[in-house]
Amino acid sequence: MQIRDDPTRQRAQSGHRTIRCGPLRRRVPAPNPHTEALSAPVVGVLRQSDGAPISGARVRVSTDYDDSVCARATLETTTDSAGTFRLPGTEKRYRIRWVVPNLDRAPPGYRLCVSVGGGLQAAYFGRGSLQAPAPLDSLTCLEWAWDGRTQVTCSCFARAEQTLAFGGTWTNGETSGWYQLILTTVPTRVPGRRFPVYRPRAYVQWVEQASNQSRAMVTNIAELPIDPKVTALWAIELLTRYRKWYASLSGIKPKFMRDFARRN
Repeated sequence: MQIRDDPTRQRAQSGHRTIRCGPLRRRVPAPNPHTEALSAPVVGVLRQSDGAPISGARVRVSTDYDDSVCARATLETTTDSAGTFRLPGTEKRYRIRWVVPNLDRAPPGYRLCVSVGGGLQAAYFGRGSLQAPAPLDSLTCLEWAWDGRTQVTCSCFARAEQTLAFGGTWTNGETSGWYQLILTTVPTRVPGRRFPVYRPRAYVQWVEQASNQSRAMVTNIAELPIDPKVTALWAIELLTRYRKWYASLSGIKPKFMRDFARRN
């Protein structure tokens, strides 16, 4: 918003001046050569729910906002025998910087996709940096299945947003193990919306402890109940209280007059 003096409306007696507001300024170019990181360098590992590494899986990175399955990827690699993968960051040089008054730009975003079956699916959404280079994203990726559909979810444990959690203990007779929590989004039909929108889903796996001659095994998986009014969840974690384990979810849901309230 511009504020400027109006000399035709000065109040001489009081010494006050009347000001009028001009229209909001549009974005303007400023000569400021700089380099932005469109995507961060990535290192990660891809495993099955039982902990076994997955080799030969394709991993792609796309910086195109509309590229939901990384069809127009800028980077690609495959996982090695240990399930690990590594990709460099991508950078772009600009001659000018667009300045918009009272508006802070968000860092560029990128999408990481992993091959599942015969296709690719988005497994992680990361951020670059307005000033290159971007910090490294270290990912843990888990291949899991629900309702006959195989999926991959990746989490960067250096970020506040967490989509995977491991730990806790459970026992059932002579068997014991730990929990794996998974946070993802799925297209959901919402009343009043013409097309499906993405809504959060959370799942818990019971993983049986491996013996000396066998690998760990997922014995059960269940979907956690979520209030249908919740529109976004960005973190999931395991908490213990009174010798019991709980899943804690952090997110938001709209309140009256479209205000948003944080929920834990």
